[in-house]
Amino acid sequence: MPKLSPISSAFPSSWPATPARLKQIEREAKIIAAQLIERRFSWANYLAPAAECWQETVPLADRLTQFKAYLMAQPCVAVAAMASRKTA
Repeated sequence: MPKLSPISSAFPSSWPATPARLKQIEREAKIIAAQLIERRFSWANYLAPAAECWQETVPLADRLTQFKAYLMAQPCVAVAAMASRKTA
């Protein structure tokens, strides 16, 4: 049997890998597996509610202004690295 890596590395650090949390994850995985088998799984149960998807209702010009403000607040080194990235 192959050696398994620590389970805590598979989850964000905001999710503590406690025995209780691992049991919760296992229960959720079993529920999802059953839903997949029964062909009734829906991503809607795991995605943000429509109210939180504000970006679709915010005009593009406003989103660009917000992005520019975010970008300009970054340290110069980070901005230079982002600016030098090639896009498709």
